[in-house]
Amino acid sequence: IWDAGAEVLRLAHDGPVNWVVFDPGGAGLATASADGTVRVWDAATGAELIRLTHGDVVWSVVFSPGGDLLASASGDGTARVWDTRSGTEKARLAHDVLVRAVVFGPGGDRLASVDDAGCVRVWDVVSAAEVARLTHDGEVNWAAFSPGGDRLATACRDGSVRIWDAASGAELAELPHDDAVWSLAFSPDGSRLASASGDGSARVWALSTEELIAQALGRLTENLTEEEWQHHMGPDVPYRRLRDDLP
Repeated sequence: IWDAGAEVLRLAHDGPVNWVVFDPGGAGLATASADGTVRVWDAATGAELIRLTHGDVVWSVVFSPGGDLLASASGDGTARVWDTRSGTEKARLAHDVLVRAVVFGPGGDRLASVDDAGCVRVWDVVSAAEVARLTHDGEVNWAAFSPGGDRLATACRDGSVRIWDAASGAELAELPHDDAVWSLAFSPDGSRLASASGDGSARVWALSTEELIAQALGRLTENLTEEEWQHHMGPDVPYRRLRDDLP
């Protein structure tokens, strides 16, 4: 932990540390290590508060929005949910392969897990039931819930970002890149998505219907007829002309 460039704390594991994250209040810090442990530390003193043990490398760790739960992803083929006060294991979510990452939904009642078989699963945190399974053609590097929790975006090594309905698992859109996509993030209002790719680009995508329509219309050199509008936009979007000075 650093303060204006000065090291104020050093937290030691018995192996490489793969992930680090502050709790929502900033008072605690969790680390995920190749030594098979997740450790929760006091961010002010560096005292180890809790040690949580997996059977293999722990790749990532994340706090729930309320800070009362902690989820971890491990090479032992499980994602686990823990109580941050007691260290009690609340749920063990079994996979067939290494689990690379976990991410909570904004309400803390949903958890997405990313495994090495190209599968992202959405779980009910309370019941530990799998509610959706998102299958990809290749490996997935990361996933993110939208701020409203209704959509889930996945960053794929096949050079795509995919957007899914988080409840049904239906694929809503695919955004192409020229190389593997390593991470992504929704804007705070959910209207845009940023993605980082091995093609040397970070891209920002418009997701709101109005912005997408505005961008599409801005590329036209003539107004759509009402028949063309119905064909491309559908019956639920009211017809309008792009500009009165265009044919």
